[in-house]
Formats: sequence, structure tokens, C-alpha cells
Amino acid sequence: MYVLTVADRADSAVLRTVSTDLKPEALRSEQFRTLSAKMLATVQSPEQGGVGLAAPQVGINRRVIAVCRLDKEGEPYEIYANVHIDSLFGETVTGPEGCLSVPPLRGDVARASSVIFSYTDLQTLKIRRDTVHGYTACIFQHETDHLDGVLYIDKADSVRVDESWAEERAAFDYSKPRWMSAMNNPLPVRPDTLRILAVGNSFSDDGTEYLPDLLEGAGVHNVRLARLYIGGCSLERHVGGYNRDSRYYRYDKSADNKWVTLDPRKGLRDALSEEPWDIVTVQQASGVSGLYDSYKPWLDELIAIVRRHCPNPDASIVWHQTWSYSRDSDHGEFPNYGRDQAAMDAAIAACVDSLKADSGISVVIPSGPAITAARRLFPDVPRDLTRDGFHLSFAQGRYTAACTWFEALIKPTLGVSVKGNPALPEAAVHTPDGTPGLTAEAAALCQKAAIEACL
Repeated sequence: MYVLTVADRADSAVLRTVSTDLKPEALRSEQFRTLSAKMLATVQSPEQGGVGLAAPQVGINRRVIAVCRLDKEGEPYEIYANVHIDSLFGETVTGPEGCLSVPPLRGDVARASSVIFSYTDLQTLKIRRDTVHGYTACIFQHETDHLDGVLYIDKADSVRVDESWAEERAAFDYSKPRWMSAMNNPLPVRPDTLRILAVGNSFSDDGTEYLPDLLEGAGVHNVRLARLYIGGCSLERHVGGYNRDSRYYRYDKSADNKWVTLDPRKGLRDALSEEPWDIVTVQQASGVSGLYDSYKPWLDELIAIVRRHCPNPDASIVWHQTWSYSRDSDHGEFPNYGRDQAAMDAAIAACVDSLKADSGISVVIPSGPAITAARRLFPDVPRDLTRDGFHLSFAQGRYTAACTWFEALIKPTLGVSVKGNPALPEAAVHTPDGTPGLTAEAAALCQKAAIEACL
């Protein structure tokens, strides 16, 4: 795993963020087991050679640490979750410390010689306490400081360059992919209010335009939707705009099942911090959505930004999978896929598989597969359910995508399926471009395509 360092501004912001506890369901998850294994492998790797590692150092602001128990036979490395220092006692000892996140420095830090700490037992999920002494106590204090956004250099009497450290790491490649988002959260279940923020572009606009209509049709009134829009915005551009503190998003909100534009120039930081979002969706720009190199390192950076500013530490980050262009599309990036619709579909699907493995994102809104299924159901609709070769048609296209968002997010959280939803949005029935409108029979087929894609 990539270890964050204070030399990078985005890394430093994560290292300075206070971490939160993990809920029992998260501790039981496969993602947590993977995180634990990767943290243990990282701290013991020849490139790092440390005696402790905290989750914020790998980009995850949760109270998890991996430590070498020098006080136990065999000096095993162990994982501790939801760690808190309960008491410091004994004499104060000043000694040298280093940190994988602050190479190549060393500093002298005063630490208590004994520590009582509490943690969640990973087998029983009960709170346990333990006492450690000597250098092991120093390790626990150092690592739990990380969980509170504190670095040893904040406490050191003096800091100096450790030349041997610099030599050891001179050949180490710090550009390897970051695994900053591995501890994602599951979707909430039956929340009193469900809050969803879409960070995207025109394709997320296509996908969500009729979602308020479907919520109204289902009698659901406890969902707050919001979306940030910049046409053609890529992961890289989202991150770049954040770093420049740009305010160039159109910001729409639906609190009563109707979209309203609240701000034509909103910033990503402001939107993320505005509400305790339960779900934040992200996506890649359509033209490069099948080119995985375009995701690096921007997806990890964007996930870190979401974690940094979303007030809800349990927010679930969800991926919106886009669709291929029409077979006759003249989009400038269609040649990336040999102007082959099937090749573009396959490339996008492969990228989704890769990002799920690399990022920890497990929930995907499968708009691409749903549109592919709908194209088979409506073979005679011009331009493969698009209005210009890539943006979705006002009738079957946008309606299918909205059904997919509903089935992927509303069904698992609120227990309501899109099947049989009676909503027929005005713009789908009386399309702005005068193309044939949506009928009840066609709506049922669109719902079928969305449901099959979400299985």
C-alpha cells in the first residue's frame, strides 16, 4: 500500500484529519479483512520496515492500527480497531522516533512509559482493554496520535535528517498506485432521511434527471438529492478544481422531488460539507471511461477529498458506470475504442472491475449495462437511445438511466423497487426535441432493463 507523506499537500490533509470508529458491520466486512491484511503486509515490507502503521497513513481516516507487539513472544504484528488511549502513567522517557509518513526525519519525543488502551475485539466485537509498557507503549502512543491527526514532529523537541533513512529509500518507487479508499462503507439501510450527492457531469445529469419523478411515483418523500455538474468533467478535472478551490459547478437540489438550481457557481468543498451525505456518487468522463490509466491517481484523490469534507464519516462512495456511444456517434473520443460500441462497453466494464478491486468501491450504478439492455428492447429507436450520439434520449434513454439509479440506490436503502412505478415524467412524454415520447408500455420495458442490470 502507498504510504501518505507530509510532502504531498493532499496526503498531508488526510494525515491531519481526526479518524472515526468503525461500526460492527464494517468490522465484519470483507473490506476490513482486506485492509487489515494489506496494512500488515505494508508495515512489515522491506521498503517500509516499520513497527507500526495507522490507517490514515494509507488514506483511510478510521481508528485502525497495525503494531508490532515487542512485548509478546515472537514479536507478532497485530491489528487493533477503534483504539483509544485511556490512561498514560509511569515515568516520562524521551527517545528518538521516526515515521513512514515523515521521511527522512528523526526527532526526540517525550512519551509515557506505560499505557492503558481500549479497542474492539475483532472476534467478539466487545470492548477490551490492555496495558503495555516500554517501547511498545511508545508505539501505541505514536500510532494513536495518527488517529487524532497528530504527527510526532508536533511533539518533538528537535528534528533532524536521518541520512541512513534517506539512503535506504532512495531507490523506492513512491509513484506506485495508491490504495487510499479501501475502507468504503456499505449503503445505509432504512435511514429516516436518505441524502445523495452526485459528483459528475452531463452523464450524471442524464441519469438523475427523472429520479425525483420516480421517487414521487413511488410515494417516497424522504430522499434529498443533489448534483454537481460540469459538462465533460473528468476525475482529473474534479481534483484540479478542488486544489484550486474553483467554484464552477452548477449545483442542483431536490428536497421535495423536484430539481431546482440553487447555485450556478458552487465549489466541490462547499457542496460536500453542506449536508451529512449518506451516498456520494462519482464517475469518469465518458470519453475516457474505458481507459483505466485516466483514473490514476485521480480516483483515489477524489475519494480522499470526499472523506475529508463529507460530515458523515459513514458515507458510502458509489460508482456511476456510464454507457457506450451510439454506433454512428461522431464524438471525438469514440476512436479510443475503434468506433466500436461493443468494444467501448467491454472497456468500460473492465475499468469498473479494476476500480472495484483497487479502490474498495463495491456499489455500482450500472447505467451502462442497463442502456445496453434497453437498446436490445428498443432496436428501432434512432441513435441507440441517444439524442446526439452520446447523451441519452429524452424518452427511453433518460428514463432507463433514472430507473437504474432508483433500483441501485433506493431499493437497497429504502426497500422500494422501481418495478411498476407509474411515473411518466413530462419531458419524457412530451420530449423537448419533438421525438416520440415515452408510453406506459415502454416505461415498463425500461424498468425491466434497469432491474436486470442491477441483479
